[in-house]
Amino acid sequence: MAIFDVDNELNEQDVPISNLSNDNMVDSEGSMDIPKAEDDNVYGLSEAEKSDPTLIQTVISDKKTPIVVLFGPPACGKTMLMIRIARYLKQLGYEVKPKGDFRPQYDSNYESICNNFNTLLNSNFAAESTNRISFMLLEVLDEHKNRVCQILEAPGEHYHNPNNLGKGFLPYIENIINSPNRKIWAIMAELNWNKNVTDYIDRIAELRKSIEKKDSILFICNKVDLTPFVRGKCDVNIKQLKQDFCDEYIGLFNMFTYRTLFGKKHAYKFVPFQTGSYTRSGSGRVVFSQGDDYYPKMLWNTIRSFGI
Repeated sequence: MAIFDVDNELNEQDVPISNLSNDNMVDSEGSMDIPKAEDDNVYGLSEAEKSDPTLIQTVISDKKTPIVVLFGPPACGKTMLMIRIARYLKQLGYEVKPKGDFRPQYDSNYESICNNFNTLLNSNFAAESTNRISFMLLEVLDEHKNRVCQILEAPGEHYHNPNNLGKGFLPYIENIINSPNRKIWAIMAELNWNKNVTDYIDRIAELRKSIEKKDSILFICNKVDLTPFVRGKCDVNIKQLKQDFCDEYIGLFNMFTYRTLFGKKHAYKFVPFQTGSYTRSGSGRVVFSQGDDYYPKMLWNTIRSFGI
């Protein structure tokens, strides 16, 4: 499927990663040094997992279907993006459902979310419910019940915790990285991030060392509605947005770019995203109103353009 072309220069000269060498309004969304888990923010862990996060268990039982891995720090909007894209895919006729065996049976929080996923998905208060979603693995099936892809969400603290930097990923993250599935690494960020951008770039550089040739890279600039590059409904100055993103995350695109006799080749793609708007009701609850399909359509078509 051809990429949804919103800007002729958006993904110019994209190539597979195999060509790389190893050198009211509410805000929209050696020995290994193991990062510490922030247990108060991660639900469903056993007492043993809370005491020692290296014991956290996840299972990917389907080792063939590609996985879209939502990668990003806490509060970058991974969970609401997952909900928004799931809503969009169901509109298109796909079946989207949780994989119940991703977490052990003792994780009653995960079991409850799986059992009530459709209710959560369709709720106007979906943003509130996402506070309870620490882990999630969704499978996306077409009208013939064929698995198209899986979408994986895990706590941002375990990918990159700006307040507790570590040199290594937790073992369960390493197991995800090393699973035989082809992966689309959906790396999320935003402009004017109020954290140390350099640390996040270093974390992505650490991830890059483990990315396989068959994998793909997708940078998602989330919360684009908070930038000056939204000119109107379904109208984003993506070229300038991408340039500002490049200027803020210095060297990030270069990790996935190489030179040939014919110029630069990019082993990544870039899309803006907005889930919708968030307002507080009279009772103080956060009400989610989903945005136009422009953004999830662009995201899904870009994911499909990787050949899944």
